[in-house]
Amino acid sequence: MQRLGSGEFDFQFRYSKDTKRPSILPGADEVEYSYKVVKDQPADPATVDPDGEGFRLRSITKPRFVFKSGSGNKGRFLLIAFRWSFSKNAELAGPWSEVQVMVIA
Repeated sequence: MQRLGSGEFDFQFRYSKDTKRPSILPGADEVEYSYKVVKDQPADPATVDPDGEGFRLRSITKPRFVFKSGSGNKGRFLLIAFRWSFSKNAELAGPWSEVQVMVIA
């Protein structure tokens, strides 16, 4: 994850055996992400549920993407989690990553 400024973040994914470049887990065909923009930083990000109220679910097929939260959200917090997804068999989707909390600048 890298902040790019103007409310944008660069996310890159890599499975554990591919150490040199962004990649998607073999067999998976996309990465799902669940996100929410909030005013107040959560006291304990470990207790935030990415399937919870107000989260939006999206998917991408590339191992790298730029998330645009919008410059109007400056000073707010982006809560975001990721998981591998298998669109042909949703039951195989991996567990959510820990929720990442980032200040939108």
